Amino acid sequence: MIPEGPIAESIAQLTLALTVIGAVVYAGFLIVLVIGVRRRGEADDEQVVTGDRDAPLGLGTPSSRWLVIGGGVVLPAVVVVVVFAWTLETMLDIPVRAPADAMTIEVVGERWQWNVRYPESGIELTDELVIPADRPVALELRSVDVIHSFWVPQLAGKLDAFPDGTNVLVVQAAGPGEFRGQCAEFCGLLHADMTMVVTALSESDFERWTEANR
Repeated sequence: MIPEGPIAESIAQLTLALTVIGAVVYAGFLIVLVIGVRRRGEADDEQVVTGDRDAPLGLGTPSSRWLVIGGGVVLPAVVVVVVFAWTLETMLDIPVRAPADAMTIEVVGERWQWNVRYPESGIELTDELVIPADRPVALELRSVDVIHSFWVPQLAGKLDAFPDGTNVLVVQAAGPGEFRGQCAEFCGLLHADMTMVVTALSESDFERWTEANR
């Protein structure tokens, strides 16, 4: 799924980085495992040939010790630090407050639908959200029954909607388009049917849409 907004782009880059790092670490583990098994096999063969059951297994050599220290201590420490720093940077890139120029839209979760209201124009929609492209939009999320979670992967991360408060999720589309959303918190029998369609329009098209539906 291709990210279509700056917030989703940051999350996608972190996800790709974690996938690549995980694959490299896993491949390195397999290589070390194969080397260890081969050395153990060679040591066993040597014991059989020489009859010396006290012969070293090859794990006490300087190269083996450095392999254990590097692969078992240094490498994991470096990976953890890099992943933590990258994750923290991505989290800081995600806005926790709406910018001054953001449009505010109320989104209320109700089993099993999303009720959308535009305070400025009074427009009300169900399971549909129309936003201007290339402009931050602050979604005021809340619920009237159980916990729901608003998630449009191509535009932003997910955020829960609670029945006892309001959370603000900032989304932004890089250009016009249509994007699919899904409730990401299990909320009952028809949870899978609680979807959302987000349509991003150019500024002029959004103004015309607003006037037509006011």
